[in-house]
Amino acid sequence: MKRFLLLFLCIVMLATMVGCNQNHVCGNKCGTCGKCTYVGCTESVCADKCPGHSPAHTCVSVCDTCGKCTNASCTESVCSSKCPGHAPEHQCTSICGTCGKCMDTECTESACSSKCLGHVVEHACYNQCGVCGKCTNSQCTEDVCQQKCPGHVSANTFFFNYSMDNANADFYEDFSEEEKQLYFSLWEPTTSISIKMDISPYELAKISEGFKEYSHNSTKADTYRKCNLTITVNGIDYYYEEVGVRMRGNTSRREFTNDQGEMYAYVHFRFDLSETFDGEEYAEGAWGNDIYHDWSNDEAGREQRKDRTFATMEKFYYKWNKNYDNTYIREVYANKMFQAYGILAPHITLTQLSVTHKGQMENLGVGGLYEVIDKNFIKRYLDKENKGGDLYKCTYTIGKADLVDVAGKYGIETATQRYTYDLKTNNDREDPDYHHNAHLKALANMLATNKNDSQFVTNLEALVDMDYFARFEAVNYLLGNPDCIRNNANNYYLYFTPDCKAIFIPYDYDRCLGINMDWNPSGDGMISATPYTTNNPNGGVSNPLYLKTILSGGISKYQNMYKQRLQEVLDGNWFTYDHFVTYYNRYSSIYSSVAKPSQAIIDACGHNVDMSRLYFSLDGSRNFSSTNENISTKDYMQGKRQTALNNINNI
Repeated sequence: MKRFLLLFLCIVMLATMVGCNQNHVCGNKCGTCGKCTYVGCTESVCADKCPGHSPAHTCVSVCDTCGKCTNASCTESVCSSKCPGHAPEHQCTSICGTCGKCMDTECTESACSSKCLGHVVEHACYNQCGVCGKCTNSQCTEDVCQQKCPGHVSANTFFFNYSMDNANADFYEDFSEEEKQLYFSLWEPTTSISIKMDISPYELAKISEGFKEYSHNSTKADTYRKCNLTITVNGIDYYYEEVGVRMRGNTSRREFTNDQGEMYAYVHFRFDLSETFDGEEYAEGAWGNDIYHDWSNDEAGREQRKDRTFATMEKFYYKWNKNYDNTYIREVYANKMFQAYGILAPHITLTQLSVTHKGQMENLGVGGLYEVIDKNFIKRYLDKENKGGDLYKCTYTIGKADLVDVAGKYGIETATQRYTYDLKTNNDREDPDYHHNAHLKALANMLATNKNDSQFVTNLEALVDMDYFARFEAVNYLLGNPDCIRNNANNYYLYFTPDCKAIFIPYDYDRCLGINMDWNPSGDGMISATPYTTNNPNGGVSNPLYLKTILSGGISKYQNMYKQRLQEVLDGNWFTYDHFVTYYNRYSSIYSSVAKPSQAIIDACGHNVDMSRLYFSLDGSRNFSSTNENISTKDYMQGKRQTALNNINNI
């Protein structure tokens, strides 16, 4: 039986193998289409044969943009569709920060065919109060400005208002209404300004020579030379002959021309329309006697010259974009921010400057136009009872300007002597009852006393408007200037009213809001500095006004006052990137097309000035420790705001 079953199974298996070809396993299957590649195979499942396949063409000239072949000589069928070519993307340097379109009407690049038409900003009149956010200009008729600022003046604090409505009538009574209006319109971001300095090579060389002559004494050659100026404001020219011009600045001063008076570097310039060129420094035998002006037969002309002004100003100065701030407006914005919170601060705006070079008027690019802090500045903004006091320019010269041990550090600067506290007013006063520097010494002596003394607060408030000081420092802290009164005991003006009340005036904020170029002492553009810290990257805070009042270890009354003012600024619009961009857009729309110097200036000064960096942009470095690039304003504001909010309660 077993043999029978085994035989039956063998017969079934043999029949299956011979009689069915449906499970034919082809050994010649194509890897591409899966069909049989052997034409001699007669199995029914292999009846559909592989037609053959050309190997894929590997093109070595594939376009990265469209993926097509860029080689016109290639005849491969897969490369029959050729790349038509692609124009490189246009790198526009005049991009609007709001809409991303080109703002340069003369740009003909196809990528820039859609132009920015401008944007109506949140506050069209640019007179927004930092405290209440309302318009301070009663003559403004914009819909968004219907609610007006009522003013924030009290008997116990200084709060300065910069609208024409609040102009000091006593100061402007000697000026025409037209000139008064010109002054107020000059500082608006919608005003277009250009300056032409027509100066001979000889005069330009003399300015450079003066620096060389005085620098070995570590003093400044402040003797003026002569030029002619044409100032154009919104298309209207204002022409002045025989204007005084000299170099200005501190570490920025340098030789900048060759012996032929041809510029090879940039410097800052100061202009004086009232210079008469007949002072002792121009007399026979003194440096510069070649331009002495003898007015003996023209006394009326001399008086007219002494009273000559532009937009009610006798003097103003120009600074080139030395720190390569591509927004061009960080210092402009800083001073406007101080002003918005009632702080006494000079106006700054932008201007284009051209200078005579090899007989031609050549464009130097765009820089800042600055209001001078002097006796006229004080007269302009203070009422009659607060005029006539002592004004000091305070700089790190003979030691720090930290209001500590002021003896021997104050005086009247001369060509051979500089002071930390340089007296700018009352320097010719002969009244026997007037004691020079008495108020400065009184403040320093008072700050040297123990803050726990019972009379400390009373004595302090008799000399310092502490609410004003709290507002001053709230703005100053957020701006992040490493070279200011707090962080380096440097760069401020100090004015004492006749009754000895101190008013602090900010000055030289060209290292704020993330500007790190050439100097970044904190390593992060001051972003991580906290509101109450007594540390700073320059050896620590040494000013007792800070140490004994608003910073850590100070008096709680003043710390809370500072905290309140800091919170107000953080809650307002001024320390926001969007508000900054509204100003940037206005200025860049006017000046971006003239930011690049003319070719003759590039050729002459290009080895000392990085001309490739002179253009408008909101971009910046993400490397906060860099000293070769600036942090973007956006990154700085975001970082500083976060630091302030994280630490505002950590008194």
